[in-house]
Amino acid sequence: MKKKRKPTKYFPPLPQKSINILRILDGLAFILVFITILACLEIEQMDQIFFGGTLFVIFLVVGLILGYQTIYHIKERTPLLSHPMAQKNFFLKSLFFLFLIGTPSLASFYNRTFPFNSTTCAIFPILEKGQSSRTPSSYFIYFQHQNQKERLSINKDMWMAIKENQPMEICIAKGGLGFEFVKEIYFVHE
Repeated sequence: MKKKRKPTKYFPPLPQKSINILRILDGLAFILVFITILACLEIEQMDQIFFGGTLFVIFLVVGLILGYQTIYHIKERTPLLSHPMAQKNFFLKSLFFLFLIGTPSLASFYNRTFPFNSTTCAIFPILEKGQSSRTPSSYFIYFQHQNQKERLSINKDMWMAIKENQPMEICIAKGGLGFEFVKEIYFVHE
C-alpha cells in the first residue's frame, strides 16, 4: 500500500512591491541589531546596581513576554510575514532580540537616571580587588554593604591606586525602580 503524500500549502509568488517591503524590513533589521548591541553597553552598567542580576532576570522575562506577544501580533496582522519567502526574514528575529536585551537595558538606565532619593555616602573598607581574565580586562573591587559582599566595577587607574583594606567613600542612591546603585566613589585621604 502506497503512502499518501500530504498536499503542500500553495503560496502564490510575491509581487515586486512585497519583495521590496521584505528587503526594507531586512535593512531595518540591521538597525535593530545595532540598537541591541548598544543596549548591551547599558547591561554592563548593571554591575553598579546592587542586585543587578535580579533586575536583569526580572526584566529579561518581561522582555521575553513582550517580544513574543509583539511578534505574534505582527505575524497575525501582516500576512506578508507568513509567506515562505519571509520565513528567513531577519526583521522579526532582530525585533525579538531587541525586546529581550533592550528591556533589561532600559530598566537599568531608568533605575540609574531617575533616583528616588538623594545620594548617601559612607566609608567602606575594600575587602579585595579583582580583575577579569578577558581582554580588555575589567577591574573591580569588593566591599561589605548591608552584610553582603558587593562587587563594584572601576577604571584601571583607580584600581591600580587602591589597596586592600583601604577605606573608600562610596556614594549610594536608591534608583527609580527601587534598586540601590553606586553613584560615585572617592578616595579617603587619611
